[in-house]
Amino acid sequence: MDEWLKKFDRLTEGTVRRLKKVPSQFRNNKRLILKLIIFALILGLGLMSVIWVLTAFVKAIEYLYGIWVENTELIIILFVSLCMLFGSITSQISKHREEKERRKREELARQQRNASTQYAYLRLFLYKILDERLCSLIEVVKPVTPNILNAVTPITIDDRHAIIYYNFQLHKTKTLPFSQGTDFVSNLISSHIIAKTQVEGIEGITAPVGDSFITPVHVDSVKDLGSTAIIVLVLDCEAYRELKEQQGHSIQSRELVEHI
Repeated sequence: MDEWLKKFDRLTEGTVRRLKKVPSQFRNNKRLILKLIIFALILGLGLMSVIWVLTAFVKAIEYLYGIWVENTELIIILFVSLCMLFGSITSQISKHREEKERRKREELARQQRNASTQYAYLRLFLYKILDERLCSLIEVVKPVTPNILNAVTPITIDDRHAIIYYNFQLHKTKTLPFSQGTDFVSNLISSHIIAKTQVEGIEGITAPVGDSFITPVHVDSVKDLGSTAIIVLVLDCEAYRELKEQQGHSIQSRELVEHI
């Protein structure tokens, strides 16, 4: 009996000692235990979310399938109607685009047939505009005859945009760049073109316009080449207006102005 009690006492003492060590071990591994708990919670929430999403997906499929079964004919009719509507709109857009391209090509072909004649009329018109005062303001030599305005490349054709550019050469009074820039020269020539076309029009091209917001010819650019400058003119057309609008510039339409 005494031996049995001694064994029991040793067992209980060992158990008590081990229980006393538990708090210290817990403190030493508290951070790891917290991480495990958090991981377990996140894993549980993730599994619950996946289950919820899958359940909702299955229910949605069941709901849509139910709608399909109950309204099969109506859904087919609506689908076919939408396809026909989409096809009709696409066709109209395509036809409109093709019509615009056709008009551009026709206008380009018309201008190409008359390009040489138009160049001569524009050259004469520009010669009349370039009086002593304007030439002094834009720092160029007044041309003695219209033929002096002929450029090395008189006509440039932009097939992509269906636009014809007419180039005219001016001799500058000095080889330095324009003192007020090419934009100033371009704007000044443009203002004189607008003023003259209002009253006189352009011989061989258009009658008097009578509107300061409409011009039958535009100054597209002025190129400073040192001792000379190139004035680039463009006859007004739908293709040129569209190009300038794409570049962020607005040009007044002149559909009421007739070409002679």
